[in-house]
Amino acid sequence: MIPAPQSGPAAAVATTFGELVAIADRSYRVRVASGESVEARRAVGCLVEPAVGDRVLVAGAAASAEWYVLSVLDREAAVPVVLAAEEDLTIASRAGSVHLLAAQDLDCAAGGAVRLAAPELHVEAAEATLGIRALEYLGDKVRVQAERVLTVARFLDTEAERWSQRVDRAFRFVKEMELLRAKQVDHAVEETLHLRARHALVYANQVVKIDGDQIQLG
Repeated sequence: MIPAPQSGPAAAVATTFGELVAIADRSYRVRVASGESVEARRAVGCLVEPAVGDRVLVAGAAASAEWYVLSVLDREAAVPVVLAAEEDLTIASRAGSVHLLAAQDLDCAAGGAVRLAAPELHVEAAEATLGIRALEYLGDKVRVQAERVLTVARFLDTEAERWSQRVDRAFRFVKEMELLRAKQVDHAVEETLHLRARHALVYANQVVKIDGDQIQLG
């Protein structure tokens, strides 16, 4: 039978082992060692969410029939272990580090926002895939070092106070039209400059100057 409370306030609580046989909302039906069943609630300190078939430790005041599941002692290997709390849950280390280790996958999901705040953030992976509908980055500096970068976009707009590029070879293919508007344009070529077109038009409001050791027209 369920251990009977002894005299005195400290002995009014009984503890025993049992098997969890049913779950209804937040109520747990536990069959204790005597064969009787008690209705219990999960204690705040019981972070492992109980499942049907678990061997649990329960405690209660026999006089008031108020019982709590204190901890999950054993369960079948096929049932995953879930750490859960009824209200807000914080995992904190006051003077050390916190490590999350998984032999296989590690999934993080939230119904609201996911926030990361740290002086430094390091992410290492062999492959990464990001599916983001809208991305906004605010920072002082971005440095990318990669073997190859491929960008595919329907529209690409860039605004910058200064834009510098240094490459060994540059290839640009424009299918339809290229439009340049600038206050000054300076092209300096060390060897040969080729300009080819079916029609070429050069307009100037004041001066057009062509200078060279030889000038060939036609």
